[in-house]
Formats: sequence, C-alpha cells, structure tokens
Amino acid sequence: MDPYIAGQYHYVLRTGLRAIPTISLVTVLDNLFDPDYGIYVNARAGDDDDDDDDDDNGIGGWERPASVEFFVQHTYDDDDDDDDDTTQSAVRFLIRLDKILEFREEQIHKAVTYALDSTLTAQFPNGGWYQWWDRYPSPTSPNQYPVMAASYPKSWSRKWLNDWTGVYFINDELVPNMIMTMFTAYDTYGEDRYLASAEKAAEFLLLAQMPDPQPAWAQQYDRNMHPVWDRKFEPPAITGRESQTVLEALLLLYRRTGNKNYLDPVPRAISYFNRSRLADGRLARFYELKTNHPLYFKRTGKRYDLTYSSNDLPTHYAFIIDSRLDSIKAEYRRLLKTGPASLNAQETEKTQRLSPTLKAQARNVISSMDERGAWVERGRLRHHKVEPESGIIDCRTFVNNVRTLCGFLTVRK
Repeated sequence: MDPYIAGQYHYVLRTGLRAIPTISLVTVLDNLFDPDYGIYVNARAGDDDDDDDDDDNGIGGWERPASVEFFVQHTYDDDDDDDDDTTQSAVRFLIRLDKILEFREEQIHKAVTYALDSTLTAQFPNGGWYQWWDRYPSPTSPNQYPVMAASYPKSWSRKWLNDWTGVYFINDELVPNMIMTMFTAYDTYGEDRYLASAEKAAEFLLLAQMPDPQPAWAQQYDRNMHPVWDRKFEPPAITGRESQTVLEALLLLYRRTGNKNYLDPVPRAISYFNRSRLADGRLARFYELKTNHPLYFKRTGKRYDLTYSSNDLPTHYAFIIDSRLDSIKAEYRRLLKTGPASLNAQETEKTQRLSPTLKAQARNVISSMDERGAWVERGRLRHHKVEPESGIIDCRTFVNNVRTLCGFLTVRK
C-alpha cells in the first residue's frame, strides 16, 4: 500500500477496509483452470456459436458448483471507543487500585503502565486524541498532523457524508476525561510525563476554541481543525454540552497549574452561550456554524435530517441540554478572586469532614443491598411494557450508591 495513505490515514485504515462489503466465491480450482473444462482457461469456448445453449460450447456448459457468501458491512458503531469515559475511567480505577495495593501487584502495575503508555503514544502533536483504536497506536509527527488553530470550513454538507474524517475528538468529554486521568497518574506516580500530557491536552483545548462569532467548541475536527460530521446525528457544529465540560476542564487546569492562559477563553465562551440560550434557559446540543441557529434532527427510519425545529426529536440522544453556565461563571470568579492554591487547600479541608448526613446515606446504601450485593427496586425497563415482579437493577441507582460509598470511604480514611 502507498506509504502516504498508510501514514496519513492509519487511524481509520483497518476499520475502513473492514467496512467494504465483500462477496466470497469458493469452488474447486479445476472448475476454473482445468485445461479441458475450466471456465476461466476456456473462456472463449463457443464464441462463434450463436446458439444460446451453453451445453454445446464444448466444455459442458458454464455452470460449476460453488459456494457464495456475502459479508455485510462492518459499521463504525461496533468499534471500541474512548469516549463516554470508557478507557479513562478504567485506567483511573487501575491507578487507584495500584496505589492502594502499594504497587506490589505486578500484573496490575504492568496493566496500568501499558494503558498509560499507549494513551501517551496516541496523543497527537497538538495535544488531542482520536476516539478509538483497534491496535496499539503509533507515534505521530507534526508533519503528518500539523498544529493549527480551529477555523470554520468554507462550506459543509447538510447531509451526513459517512466519510469519517474526524481526527481530534471532544465528543462525550473525551479530552477533559483524559486530562483528569493524566492528573491522577501524575499524583500517584509523580512522573512529569503525565503532567506534560495534561498540559499538552490543555493546549489542544485552547487551539480548538472556534473564533468569533462562536468562541466555543465542536465535537470533532478534521486534520485542518475544521468541525466535521461524525455519526449521522452529530453534525459539524458548535456543541453546548461538550463546550461546558471544556470550560470546567480549563478551570480545573488553572487550579492545578496556576497558568492563567487557561482562564482566557472562559469569559468569551460564557458570554456567547448566554446569548445563545433557548427560551427556557437551556442550551441546544448543536448550533449551526456562523449563523448560530440551534440545530436538531428529524428521524425517519434510519435516516436523520437536519432541521431548525425542535418538534419530534429522537429520544436516544440529548439534543437539548441543561445549562451549567451560572456555576461555571461563579467558579471562574471565585478563582480570579481567591487563586488556585487557596482554593485547593479549602477543598482538601472540606472533603476531610465526615458529616452525619454522609454517614446516614452510606448506612442506607448498605442496608438496601440484597444478599448478592445488588440494589433492586420496583420499576419497568425502558422498552418493556410489563413491570417484572423481581424488580429491576437501575444503573443510575448503582452509580449514585457507589459514589456515596466512595465518598464515605474517602473521608473515612
């Protein structure tokens, strides 16, 4: 394969090849190549015969026994990805477990080191990341992926292109979660390379902020740092949800490093989103590039069509999201007034207190477990019409209960 193609597009190459629909045709080789009756080597048999009866072409006709199989297209939605805090949360768990075990379990320590090494290798020169890999990542260079600031494309298709040109992803908080993971690794192992990775990711967030009139962030960018399509309901657009998480990440970065450059994008973005609120105070997930019209989708079967109307939205995706702008603005002002060092000390002191409320919450969580250690409650699964007598296990309840127990254990120490 051309080295240029293999180098420029290695991140989608294997999956792209697997996405090509394939027909498998299997037969005995003699059916094709036997000198007497093979239909390949005797392809011109009967050329001069105007009769349509293939049995008279001298090789016993054209039909031969064979097995035919069609392999359907492999879709991108089936690949492992790094969004939704999938890999990052697993790595943070291993880091904390490694620390609790005092780094004595060799397999765990090797696993977390391998995961962190691969994540560092996968980081692009501009500090961003792709969202999934199907093999161990290869190092990249600025020659392959030039470092540049985000900008608007000259034009973009209103229809999904299914071309998967995204390279740098913020979708589903990928970069902020990576930053938290690197801080956790740095705090645990004290290696400067993890802090450097977090700060490099911060530089990517600064580069990814779009220029006026929409100084916020997109979900995904191509090699030229233009917003692009990803899935058929994720257009090139400014994103209300991921942009808020980026702002929170920048505040965290300032608290951890004291670098005021991380605060510079915040007031412009907050002002822009305050002007962009919907009538009920919430935010659209997507805003059209330059026009700033809220973008939505109408779903017809498997087809998604862009629309300016929020009527009849698909329910599987959050196209309208809550605003956290007030709390982000309050934290920004608090940081400006107090400074990161003082706030970090205050937070450390605050989290060390074991309140009666937290004690009671932890006690209730433990007492509500069944003999298996599960939390079962009355309810109905989303796509089931009948409420099961045995009850259901709700992931939201599980997450909230585990969070309560983790909070209790943290201050209990």
